[in-house]
Amino acid sequence: MTSQSSLLNDLLPEIFPIVASLLPLHATPSTLLSLALVNKHTASIVLPLVYSRLILKNEDDALKVIQKLLDEPELGKVVRELHILSDLSVATRNGERPFDVVRGLEKVIAAGSLPYIHTLGLELLTGWHYDDEFEAVEGFGELRREFWEALRKNCPRLRGLVLRDIADNEEDPWLEESGLLEIQDITSLTVKFKELTLNKSSGEKLVKSIASLSNSLHTLNLAPNSTDFVSVSPIFAFDFPSLRSLSLATLSLGTTEEAMAFWERHPTIEYLNIVDADWKAPWFTNNLPNSFLPRLKHLKAHFKDVRSLAPILHQLVSLTVYESINAQVPYLLRSVLPDGLPHLKALSIEQSPSASSKNVNNEGSLWYETAEGEFKEVKVHKGSRSVVDGYIHSIARGAPNIEELSFPSYSIDVAEFVRVPFQLLLIAPSNFESQANIADELAALSKLQRFYHSGMSTSLSDISEEEREAVLASVQILAEAYPSLTTVVDTSSVNLPFVTARIARDGEGKVSKVDLGTGYGVLIGNDDEAFPRL
Repeated sequence: MTSQSSLLNDLLPEIFPIVASLLPLHATPSTLLSLALVNKHTASIVLPLVYSRLILKNEDDALKVIQKLLDEPELGKVVRELHILSDLSVATRNGERPFDVVRGLEKVIAAGSLPYIHTLGLELLTGWHYDDEFEAVEGFGELRREFWEALRKNCPRLRGLVLRDIADNEEDPWLEESGLLEIQDITSLTVKFKELTLNKSSGEKLVKSIASLSNSLHTLNLAPNSTDFVSVSPIFAFDFPSLRSLSLATLSLGTTEEAMAFWERHPTIEYLNIVDADWKAPWFTNNLPNSFLPRLKHLKAHFKDVRSLAPILHQLVSLTVYESINAQVPYLLRSVLPDGLPHLKALSIEQSPSASSKNVNNEGSLWYETAEGEFKEVKVHKGSRSVVDGYIHSIARGAPNIEELSFPSYSIDVAEFVRVPFQLLLIAPSNFESQANIADELAALSKLQRFYHSGMSTSLSDISEEEREAVLASVQILAEAYPSLTTVVDTSSVNLPFVTARIARDGEGKVSKVDLGTGYGVLIGNDDEAFPRL
């Protein structure tokens, strides 16, 4: 018996559920299954825990487990968390299966088969809303009153609720009658509607319903995506004494003063994601008060708001910058923050190259850094600067410890950029100046493990053999250039999971194999996500 096995055998069985609950949610099944392989003793303790946090990644798996829970009600007593990611297949839509995932889940809950569940996640993919011809699909996915009544009655311990890409139907609206707006005692709430399926009136009622949860919520992720802007003011009018994570998308801010008052009342926030609807008012003032958001570790915001938070960015572990122009992010890391962000582990940049004359009014949009470390400004008439034009070396210098790097608006072009490793993953404009230095610039990113980009806009099953070989060859070159790289993810697909290349290395760190499979988005900052996105 190995020493590791002996140590595991010495642990009290009661310790293992605690360990399992502390694992990143998305890694729990694979970690527990790996532990179960240690020996029979460990397997007897760990395998039942796999059912305690069920993560079902597709329709087939979900339907099989739902049927098993219906057939074996005792098994459901082990389940504490259930997370389902599901498309709606043509076979299910045509009635070739006894029920779809939503109706099956409703059956399990109505049967009382999940009496001890505390977190329920349901994430619907595009097949629930559109068929292969992009015609609207109707009659599927509605969480009607029967669902909520059974949930309240038979799942009294429920505290976490995740609903992504659900949709109301304009001709047959169900939200207001469903009971979703009447839920109580929830501590973690995610509700994201499919774009433009929720009318403004229902969106406003959804936002106002959050007030009833203000005393209990520690996590709120809200994206009404309604047919018109919905104000965030009802939420900002209340206090959330336990709030740690806040994500607000497609909501309109009233005034900056309103937002600042809310931030100052909530110093407990650790994770903040703001995707505002109309960008009329900044969410932060330029002069921050002392001890502002002292616990903030993960930030996702528009460049203008990230710039306002410059005095506290040194706290961050992960940063996503929406709507940056040209080299505004390198400008932030190198010019605004001379010491950079040495603690940053994950960086995601949405960047738009622009040669507009209006850039003279956009701070940092004309800035660039030479390979020698000189700060300069490009002339407007010379056009935009791109990621491969005096950009990457600034990222490497300003955030040298990043493990995850994402450029969600850049795509792979294996035929044109096979010569320079990192250019494989980026669109290069016709006017870039320094192709040959890209690999040298990126060598400073010695801790980079996972890279995310936008590429083929397709699923793994739709990739041709020729495309597969080209992608694998490209990733092989990239992997040889960056010895810590383990994963390259193409995030352009409409649906999860993403096409993912995984890199295996031998004992000396040399690339031994590159496999193409499926995976998910950025991991750092997303420990509570069953299916991480960007």
